[in-house]
Amino acid sequence: MTSCSSEKNDTSIVLSKNLIELIAGAKDTVAILSINGEYTVATDNENVASAIIEGKNIIITTSEMGKAILTIKDKFNDFSKITVSATGPRIGGWQEYFPIGIEFIFVESANKDISELIKTELVTNAEKRVDSKYNFSYPDGFSYQSQDGSATENGSYKVKDLILKLSYGGRNESYEIVGGGNMMTLKQDLTTYYMKQYPNAEITKVEEYRRLKYITY
Repeated sequence: MTSCSSEKNDTSIVLSKNLIELIAGAKDTVAILSINGEYTVATDNENVASAIIEGKNIIITTSEMGKAILTIKDKFNDFSKITVSATGPRIGGWQEYFPIGIEFIFVESANKDISELIKTELVTNAEKRVDSKYNFSYPDGFSYQSQDGSATENGSYKVKDLILKLSYGGRNESYEIVGGGNMMTLKQDLTTYYMKQYPNAEITKVEEYRRLKYITY
């Protein structure tokens, strides 16, 4: 989720890295390698990235997609900059697969029969999605292709604070990104939906984890 490099100018503060790329909402730490002291940090886009200094570490927090420049200064007014790119999922195609051998559906309720019914329904839906394809394009384009390739729906996406929101085919879906890289894990909280479906079942949790594999650039 992070890529970086180091650089030094004549009047620059030496940092462990000057370029950072993160999923929007993720955090990173940059070490200050200089010894001058009394460091400050400022951002040119608080909506994308903010930072604080703890000792000789710059703790960077991203929020929404975009770019921000962080400027670090010391007591002599020397400075360096860090370019932060907060992104969505990797641009290109992704394919959903069935998470065999692991538990990926969690249901808690006072009614065991309803719990099993919900689990069965979610497993059936997951099986129907196997090999479905999802494409993310710059800057916020999204498309979905069904398992058998018979239907394609176009829409858009955005990521803020590690929440991926998809809008396509008249649907609005929200997922928490809990794993990135070339194998993306998404968590969907369906508690409210099923509480409405089964109001007397005393449902307290319905969560589903979905996994997508990156397949194309």
